[in-house]
Amino acid sequence: MARTAVGVLAILCAACSADTEPDPAGPPPEPIVVYATYEDRNYLPMLFDVYTRQTGVPVIVRHAEPDAIVDDLINNEITPPADVLMTPTARGVVRAAEEGALRPILADAVMARVAAPLRDPDGYWVALTFRHAVIAFDPDRFGEADVGAVDALADPKFRGQLCLSSSMQATNRTVIAGLIGRLGVRDAEIVVRGWIANLARPVFEAEEQLWLATARGDCGVSLLSNLGAAWLDNASVSGVWLTAPQPAYTDVEAVGIGRHARNPDGARALIEWLLGKETLHRHAAITLAQPATGAYPGTQNVGYAAVRDDEALLLAERARYH
Repeated sequence: MARTAVGVLAILCAACSADTEPDPAGPPPEPIVVYATYEDRNYLPMLFDVYTRQTGVPVIVRHAEPDAIVDDLINNEITPPADVLMTPTARGVVRAAEEGALRPILADAVMARVAAPLRDPDGYWVALTFRHAVIAFDPDRFGEADVGAVDALADPKFRGQLCLSSSMQATNRTVIAGLIGRLGVRDAEIVVRGWIANLARPVFEAEEQLWLATARGDCGVSLLSNLGAAWLDNASVSGVWLTAPQPAYTDVEAVGIGRHARNPDGARALIEWLLGKETLHRHAAITLAQPATGAYPGTQNVGYAAVRDDEALLLAERARYH
């Protein structure tokens, strides 16, 4: 997360004016259990505290690592069972859906708020926000026409100019998966090997290191997530221009309902709230992403990256892209 817990709390409290008191009559509402992967473990509890204030329904948040949380969901080894699964990339929910660990959301009116490429065709998951790959470049060395596509970064004219973060970064795997889907494995590998031949610096393990190197002018061109682009923009870094490559390479933060959910109706209500205009736009602003209910220019379902994720990792290994 790019903001402090205090800053996030201040933003979220703007939503508290619409709070309603829960009905004191009748049994207490059943809690909703959310399993999620977030680096900032304070953020989601604060977000869902707003929901509890508005509805009276408590939300319990459990955090875990991305692969571990999906493995446990698939093996039904989570206690209490997950009502809602939130994953920072499409890979988690797609894998959970393929392994039968999710149930259909069954809220057509809610799902329809999101463009078809940003939701599961069978209704098992839906995106909340999306991010895309961005190319940063030095305009004194290259023009925008030179960097219009990620394939172009394999051209020898970029020899000693390209900077990349690790292939373990979700955005980079999404790009490689997209190349496989568009070009086939062989030609995609040729592109990735071209990237490695063009490196100005060894691959950066953390993307934040790539941002700093780009800001210093160490790189003629860099392949970033839009988090990196937002950081460069917010830092008002001069001498660096940004462009979105075409075709776009997109990943999503997504949400689904656990197959063994104890409160599936509550889960659907919470997802509807998350996709509400006010909540979603606030959430997208805090996480430096685009709301999934906004305009989306692509036509290919974003699940493609999740389906080809293992292929992307193997290709990166063969190409010595670590």
